[in-house]
Amino acid sequence: MAKIFYFDVETTGLDSIENSIHQFAYIVEIDGVVMEEGNIQMQPVEIDQLPDDYVTPVGGITKADLLTYGTQGQGYKRIMRVLDTYVSRYDKTDKFFISGYNCQSFDMAFLRRLFDKNGNSFFYAYFWSASLDVMILVSQFLINVRSTLPNFKLETISNHFGIEIQGKGFHDAMSDIRATREIYQILQIL
Repeated sequence: MAKIFYFDVETTGLDSIENSIHQFAYIVEIDGVVMEEGNIQMQPVEIDQLPDDYVTPVGGITKADLLTYGTQGQGYKRIMRVLDTYVSRYDKTDKFFISGYNCQSFDMAFLRRLFDKNGNSFFYAYFWSASLDVMILVSQFLINVRSTLPNFKLETISNHFGIEIQGKGFHDAMSDIRATREIYQILQIL
């Protein structure tokens, strides 16, 4: 049984130690069937230190917007409920393949940090150690046209494959993870 946990995060910055998640979107897929998807908005841990005129570096979310979100702890509990629904953490053969776009270098660090901040040392009880990073996987398929692409951002790759963004647009975690999953599905038939 192949279980894939596609996820994307939007954060207050690039450093998983100093910054934190404010949006966490996911898609649970089991044997090719989407079982669940969700979009969790949570206040960053450092919200009290942010100036009143703060705007996220990507996405333009204001501090006033962030203050309307649930707490980081509430977001973490929602994520854990999803993981516990589909994985038996005590069964070493029952885990998710984690997937995202550039997740190996970016998103996973924030997810690991969220586990750590909440005293959970069982990250690898839920996930296999190697990710299905779509950015890395797609590079093999585009090896002969890479030099013609202006960059390797999700938006560029989505456009290359003719994928229309669903939702609010790029840099919205839910829109990004839907596009990522669609790219992964295309790779499966190439």
